[in-house]
Amino acid sequence: MILRPNIPAGNSYIQVIDRVLDIPSDKSVLGYISLSEQSDTAFYREILQYITGEGDYTKTVDFMNTRPRITVFVPTREAIGRIPKEKLDLLRGNPSKLNEVAQMHIIEDQVVYTSFVYHNEGINNLGKGQVIFRTNTAREAVFVSSGGVTAQVVRGNITCRNGAIHFIDTLLGYKYNTAKDEIWLNPITRTFKQVLERSRNELQNAVVAPSGVTLFVPTDTAFRNVPSYNNIMTNISLINKMMELSMLEPGQEIELTGVNGAYEARLSLTSQYFRNPIQVYSQGNETWIESGYVKARVVRPDVGVTNGYVHIIDAVPGVPSRDIPNTIFCEDWLIKSSLQLAVTGLNDYMRDVRLNSIAPCTTSSGIQSAANVYTAFANPSYSLNQQGSSQGSNTQGRPCGSNCFFTVFIPNGTAIDNFENMIAGKQIQADNGRWQNVLMRHITRQRIYLDQTAIGVERTFTALNGDQVRYRRATTRYAYLYYKGRQSRVIHSDIGGTNGVIHIIDAVIFTSDDLYALSSSPSSHSLGVWSSLLSLCLFMGNVLRRLC
Repeated sequence: MILRPNIPAGNSYIQVIDRVLDIPSDKSVLGYISLSEQSDTAFYREILQYITGEGDYTKTVDFMNTRPRITVFVPTREAIGRIPKEKLDLLRGNPSKLNEVAQMHIIEDQVVYTSFVYHNEGINNLGKGQVIFRTNTAREAVFVSSGGVTAQVVRGNITCRNGAIHFIDTLLGYKYNTAKDEIWLNPITRTFKQVLERSRNELQNAVVAPSGVTLFVPTDTAFRNVPSYNNIMTNISLINKMMELSMLEPGQEIELTGVNGAYEARLSLTSQYFRNPIQVYSQGNETWIESGYVKARVVRPDVGVTNGYVHIIDAVPGVPSRDIPNTIFCEDWLIKSSLQLAVTGLNDYMRDVRLNSIAPCTTSSGIQSAANVYTAFANPSYSLNQQGSSQGSNTQGRPCGSNCFFTVFIPNGTAIDNFENMIAGKQIQADNGRWQNVLMRHITRQRIYLDQTAIGVERTFTALNGDQVRYRRATTRYAYLYYKGRQSRVIHSDIGGTNGVIHIIDAVIFTSDDLYALSSSPSSHSLGVWSSLLSLCLFMGNVLRRLC
C-alpha cells in the first residue's frame, strides 16, 4: 500500500510504501515447482522433460535454470486429477503431443504478471503459438488460453529467482472431454444438463456431433435468477427454444479469444433457433453475448472440448431475469439515465409487478450487487399526464400493472450530459413535470423489436405522452428516432427485459415546445423537489454499492 504518494525529490518522486518489495522466493522457478504442494510434481516433471523435444529431464533442468527470465504456467494437482486416466495415458503415450503441450506452458525470456497485461493480450509461448490473457477491470478472475483451451489462474504472480509462476486449473493445449462430458462434469452447469436431457433428441444428438459444436452454457446461478425458473423445467417448448438459442448452427466452432478491440468489433453468429442472430462483442474488458434478447457475460470462454467449444455465461438466452428499470440500472453507461427515470417516477411506473425478486447486476468490471430499484426510486409526487393515462398509466407513484409491456428508447449517459449542458435542457430539467413529459416521449406501450423491422421502412409509435414518434431501421446495426425535426440514433438495440425491450439512443429528443409544456402545480412541484432529493440519495447508495 502506498502510504505517502508523489513526494517531490529534485527531478524525481518518492512513494512511501508499507512493506519491503523483496523476492518472495530465492529458489529458481523449477525449484519452487518441485517443492510446491499445489503442483502434481510427478506428472509435471514428466511433461517438462519433453520441453526440449527429447524426453530428457536433465536438459530441461539446464534449459529452465539457465534462463534469466521465464514465466511458467503450472496445472494444479486438482487440474491433473480431473483428467480421466485413460485420456491421461493417451497423452503419456504421445511424445510429440507432450512436447506441444509442455511448450504451451512456458514463456521464454519474459517475466509476465497478470497485473501488467491487457485484456486479450497475446504473448508468444515456447511453441509456435501464444498465451492469451483474459482479464477484466476488477481482475477478480484471470484466464489464460493456449491451444484451444482456457484455464483460470488460481494462484498467480509467484516471483522466483529467475521468473514467475502461475498455477492454473486446467492443462493447456489438451482437449479430453466432449461438449456433453464437459456439461455433465462441470459442477456449475448441472441445471443446463437437466435442460439438455429434456430437450428433443435432435438437439441432444447435435451436442455429441464429432465436430463443429459451439455451446453457450448458462450457469446454475443464471437459471436461479430467472423469475419463472420452476415453469422452465416443465415447459418443453421453452426448453427447446433455450437450447436452440444457446447453440450455433452445426459446423460453427467459435473461439472467443479472437473477439477483441473496441465495442464496434463484434461478431454476428447464427443460432439454431430459426437462424436468429447471436451477437458477440467486447465491452468494458469483458466479452458479452446477446441471444434471444438477453445479454449475458461470458464468465469462462473457450472451454476447449474434443468436438468444439463450450462458453460459460451468466444469463439464460431467451429468458430475461430483470424488468425494464433494473435492466437499465444494470447497464454501466445508463446509470445517469436510470437516475432521470427515478426522479420523474417512471422507474416505478415501468416495474414488473409479477417479480418477487430481481437478479443482481453484473457490471463490466464483473462486480455483482443487488439492483432492486423499486422502492428506492418510487417517486409518489408525480403521476403521468392525462394523455399518458389513456395509454394505461396509473396514478401517483404506482406501477402500470401486470399486463403492461414497454419499449424504451433510453438516452445514454453522454446524451443526458449533453442535454444538461444545454440552456433548454437546464430549463426543462428544472421542472420535473416538463422533464417527465420529455422522457415519456421515449417510451411506448407498443412492442418494437428493431431486428424484426424491415430495413429502410419508416414506422410510427404513440408515446406515453401521446406524441407520435417515427423510427426507421437504417442498417442491420443502426436505426433512427425522429420527432418534429429532431433526430437520435439507436446505438444499441433489442435488450430484453421481463416486461419489455430497451433501445439505447445517443440524444434526448426534445423541441422548443417542451419549454412551455404544462407543468406540475406549485404544491406538487415543491413536494417533487424533496422526493427527487430522496430518490437521488437512495439511487447513489445503490450506485456506490455497485462500484464498491
